[in-house]
Amino acid sequence: MSAPDSLTAALCTECGLCCDGSLLAEVELSGEVEAGRMETLDLEVEEGDDNGRDAWFLPLPCEALCGSKCGVYEHRPQTCRTFECRLLKDADSGALQLDEALAAVAVARSERDAVLELLGDLDADGDTAGLPLAERVSETLLRLEEAGKRGRKADRLRGRMESLGAMLTDRFLGE
Repeated sequence: MSAPDSLTAALCTECGLCCDGSLLAEVELSGEVEAGRMETLDLEVEEGDDNGRDAWFLPLPCEALCGSKCGVYEHRPQTCRTFECRLLKDADSGALQLDEALAAVAVARSERDAVLELLGDLDADGDTAGLPLAERVSETLLRLEEAGKRGRKADRLRGRMESLGAMLTDRFLGE
């Protein structure tokens, strides 16, 4: 079952976690034609292999994300059109009221922002800025470890990311 457009508009446009690299690392495209359409929109497309077959992906964070809204919404990939996070499904089924779902989004975004703030302090040169959040954190912690600079801030970053990851898995990715 697909969430009604009004629910999607109310919840998804306030969230954006599936597009900003917090929930997912990439979006698989339906094929070469869709990859070409994304490139026409000036979006970076990566080509790869998915179990022995050619595959195309949009790396996240998505270049089309404007705040928490899609800048190419009418032309977004099929995967984006059909993706529904657990929070949206719960709101659609009535298991969660919209205000409860929006509160969960606010908490997740606040936690994500706390992780980003710690990253800003620890990744001074910003080398990881274009990576998905979990990868940014891993890369930053690895660099600090290799440089012998693991300290309280790095430990806080690791803890905050573990906590955020558990929340995102539980509330947004679910089963």
